[in-house]
Amino acid sequence: MTQNPVDSAADPLADWPHREVLADASGHRMLVYSRFERTDGQSWADGVWLPPDVDLHAAADLALRSWAGWACSSGDPELVRSLLARGAIELRHAHQMTHPLTDLHEPVPDGFSVVQLDAESLVARSYEIGSAAWHAYPPGHPDHDWADIAAASRSMRRTAAGEVLGPLLTASTVALGADGAVLGACLVVDREGPIPGGGPWILDVFRDPATPFRGVGSALIGGALQALAEVGAPALGLVVTHANVQARQVYERLGFLPVSESWTVALPVDAGG
Repeated sequence: MTQNPVDSAADPLADWPHREVLADASGHRMLVYSRFERTDGQSWADGVWLPPDVDLHAAADLALRSWAGWACSSGDPELVRSLLARGAIELRHAHQMTHPLTDLHEPVPDGFSVVQLDAESLVARSYEIGSAAWHAYPPGHPDHDWADIAAASRSMRRTAAGEVLGPLLTASTVALGADGAVLGACLVVDREGPIPGGGPWILDVFRDPATPFRGVGSALIGGALQALAEVGAPALGLVVTHANVQARQVYERLGFLPVSESWTVALPVDAGG
């Protein structure tokens, strides 16, 4: 197995950053991907593309051997099915969406305020914001990711440091109650790569389910959209889990448009599957 310089011919994601080629022992290109690290530190082969001249099953076998223990994301349903049949576990089925920052309909908060959030403020309030995030995505939720509030708080600090997908943008927003309590947040980063897969990107948006106020999520996103439009940003992207139908409906109502569909799987640590 070797990793060769990328031949971008026909690769639909050739403009993604960090493109690499996974080749077999003879040097034949089998898969093209971008290597990243997930929020939990797991190695991640993202944007995995299967060239049309490559045998599906041979490519899946090579991925399992080469990326044992990694996360793997692809928009190729046949490749994903082949990996699942060999012992991979589905982590997420998601839809990428983008907003062109035109025809904004910013929700008007009722009973709470939405203000912009910079890195320093995110660090200072990392526990409060992490707590809201953890309660928004409890065990059993399709987007549950953190073991506890402390882990969610650490993730907030990593985000503030620019360690998760890209630098935090001040278009990020936080919702505050009349007493100053955190109700939710929308974290926007500058993701590497061209739009729609890069540029301003909603890393996460959430509201504490205990809040009595309606429309917190919409107001948070509306504030981020408005802040980006004011500085002339061309678009705002995001990924939403397929099973999170309520969130998808909110994004569509706010003007986000579908771009692509993908699946993320966890490859078994044992290469034998």
